[in-house]
Amino acid sequence: AGATHVALEKLPADRFATAAELRAALADETRVSRAAPPSMPRARVGSLVPWAVAAAAVAVAAFGLFSRSNEPETASGPLRVSLLRAGMAGDATPSVSARGGGGRLTISRDGRVVVFVGLDNGAQRLYRRSLDDPEIVALAGTEGAAFPAISPDGRSVAFGNAGGGVSRMSLDGGAPTEIAKPVAPPIGISWSETHGLVFGMLGFVEDSPGITTMAVSGDTTLRFVTRPELPESEDAPWEMHHNPIVFPDDETIGYLDIRGSGRVLSTLRLSDAEPRRTELPARQVLGWSDGVLVYMDFGGVFMAAGFDLERGTVTSGPVAIPGVPPGAADGVLAANGNLVFQRRPTHFEVALVDQRGNATTLVAGDSTTRFRGRYSPDGERIAMTGDFGGTRGTWLYDLTTRTLSPLPVGYAPQSISWTPDGRRIVTVDDGDDPRVPVHATPADASDTPSAFAHFGGRQAAGIELSPDGTTLAITEDLGTNPMLRELDIVLLDLADGTITDFAVSPSNETAPRFSASGRWLAYASNESGRYEVYARPFPGPGGRVQISAGGGSEPVWSPDGRRIYYRLGRAFMAADLSGADTNTLTVTGRTRLFEGAFRSTRLEDAIEASYDVAPDGSRLLLARAIGSTGPEIMLWTGWLDEVKVLLDAGR
Repeated sequence: AGATHVALEKLPADRFATAAELRAALADETRVSRAAPPSMPRARVGSLVPWAVAAAAVAVAAFGLFSRSNEPETASGPLRVSLLRAGMAGDATPSVSARGGGGRLTISRDGRVVVFVGLDNGAQRLYRRSLDDPEIVALAGTEGAAFPAISPDGRSVAFGNAGGGVSRMSLDGGAPTEIAKPVAPPIGISWSETHGLVFGMLGFVEDSPGITTMAVSGDTTLRFVTRPELPESEDAPWEMHHNPIVFPDDETIGYLDIRGSGRVLSTLRLSDAEPRRTELPARQVLGWSDGVLVYMDFGGVFMAAGFDLERGTVTSGPVAIPGVPPGAADGVLAANGNLVFQRRPTHFEVALVDQRGNATTLVAGDSTTRFRGRYSPDGERIAMTGDFGGTRGTWLYDLTTRTLSPLPVGYAPQSISWTPDGRRIVTVDDGDDPRVPVHATPADASDTPSAFAHFGGRQAAGIELSPDGTTLAITEDLGTNPMLRELDIVLLDLADGTITDFAVSPSNETAPRFSASGRWLAYASNESGRYEVYARPFPGPGGRVQISAGGGSEPVWSPDGRRIYYRLGRAFMAADLSGADTNTLTVTGRTRLFEGAFRSTRLEDAIEASYDVAPDGSRLLLARAIGSTGPEIMLWTGWLDEVKVLLDAGR
């Protein structure tokens, strides 16, 4: 039947007894395959390789999870398996959502099923991955979902829906049903067999809810377990309790205790509701297993500490979990010790990529912050954000002298544009006073940023300046739903301050980009249930033209107006056009150019394109991942023993 089939047998007696037996069987099969008859077609051998790799990965995972003793194999060290790429490839592979402070992954108590928030062709939904089946299954009806939590019996999943409520559905399929509409949208959900759903809520409401429980059947009245204190004044810090995780005793939970800018890991027992602050600075709680509490610190490091559930006290540590690769984030720990976490590329370089995907390094060095890059109107300079020489910032790259110089803009502006004369760089920066959301900085760094435009106290997430310099197309964040951004595109007349709607609907409209002629404005919208690229006449009126088909985001015009480039997952697409200089725009064809691991803005808040097109239209300016093939989900088993040794040594 083959080694992989034996490893996946349902009955323990039919599987390998030890990891050594599995490795030996796989080795025998490898030797046989290498000795295949010369007459075997080469194409057939090549076509078997991906399936063999996937099957072997699943077999290893299955053995580690379903061995007879139900204990992790430790003789050969931890088992580490990629779950995201083992079963799907190309466009069908959903990427992992990265927005927010955790809670995008969940695992069943027995460690057999993982559910995660993924993105596929612009649609955000839940996906299920069973550890004994390589297929990744999209859960229909979960568009806009966040914070999934698998039920204790492993049969259902609850999640925060796009409307701010809580829904539930069977993991075997069927339509979701909304079961709760809390006073505030949930920020993190977990599931207790005894106490029902446990979730944190945003504290910016009069009732100031914190950790809340709700039965999933019968009396579904909300029970407020904690009550964060309301601030005494507008300037005082808020207290919030987020992202709870139910521990295996079904009584204790860990959660984030947020007070102003400080976050620590706190615990409480749901029966007596007495919080216990651990003073462990934490970005995310991952879980507890066999005496070990696991969390992520502010530096993105996975940490472990000995923790007594009964007393609610740290008994040893904390220590960093050894071997966790760079880019690990958003993890969750099963009751049996299986650790699942998201891994993202961490190192990038700025490159010019031609239409076939051939890349030439433009700026060597890591670019680990949110990359933004825009060519100047004369095409001789590039304003970009990045991390070069170990310094985060906003930079100006001179293509003639090949020099990089810092700009006094701030390390990570949300959006970058140029004035038509090329003298100033216009930005929207994180944390700006909303009364003056848009600033301009001289491109020669002769002065600090100054106010460029007022937006009447509204929140500008992204901006695009028209080619004639008279109008700002603004991606406005309405800011009413903390789970998902609510984005519209409006136009700000810079002469008189008039604001008019351009693309406004209950859906998201974002990432506007003007054509060189200024007669059209392209943007992305998820009105259809996934992001697609559209274009409308500027300033209007006129109907929209759909540019992409089958999904698309982050549109950028070619300088001659004959193409709109856009992203489709890991792929870059080009839509050929006619009529960009007239009032009639037509798509004449679409071409898939290339794909790869390039930094992008997240689809949940893709406020502008993370790349640009060279003035001659031949190449794209991108941040290319170094030494990584893109996001993945990793499974670890058998790692707790090593961590316990470290904790014992530090007592």
